[in-house]
Amino acid sequence: MKVRLTNLGMPSIDTQVLTASLDLASSNFKSTGYLVSTRMQVEANGTADLIFEFSRDERGTNALIPNETYRFILSNDRKDILLEGELKLEQ
Repeated sequence: MKVRLTNLGMPSIDTQVLTASLDLASSNFKSTGYLVSTRMQVEANGTADLIFEFSRDERGTNALIPNETYRFILSNDRKDILLEGELKLEQ
């Protein structure tokens, strides 16, 4: 999953401490994503593309289900939620 991050006011954001999660309540899907790119800092007013790779879910598969709505959460190492939203996977 690719997320474009724009730092709108913090002096600097260390992307190494960011994690993402996807969950789907209807099938107990829960997966945690880890940043694939190398360590980087995003300075004030800077932009970076973050690419997350998701581990296997509780069913032992990493396949996402088409036409389902997933909740996406981006957080830091202190568990602060930086971004929360929903996305629908289309075929």
